[in-house]
Amino acid sequence: MKGPLWRSASTFVLRPSPSGEGLEVLVGHRLRKTGSGNWDVPTGNILANESVDQCVQRTVREETGLDISGTNTIQFLVESGASGKRWERVYHVVWV
Repeated sequence: MKGPLWRSASTFVLRPSPSGEGLEVLVGHRLRKTGSGNWDVPTGNILANESVDQCVQRTVREETGLDISGTNTIQFLVESGASGKRWERVYHVVWV
């Protein structure tokens, strides 16, 4: 029997480097219990009453304070976890 479907969105916030010779990627240092001590891009669960785009906007705002627009989905990925859980993670790229 399959478990519930967990949905989340991870957002890669990119900008040109000041030198103009590459890109910078926004990452944050996780302080909460889940992933504590790890560096990661803004990621959040997609709530039942919101779209993927709304989740991306909310998560980036909550985790970084940035107000972003112009999200583009680059990949959908559905996998099964070892415990039988299923998840769908949506990856977005945002240029600022």
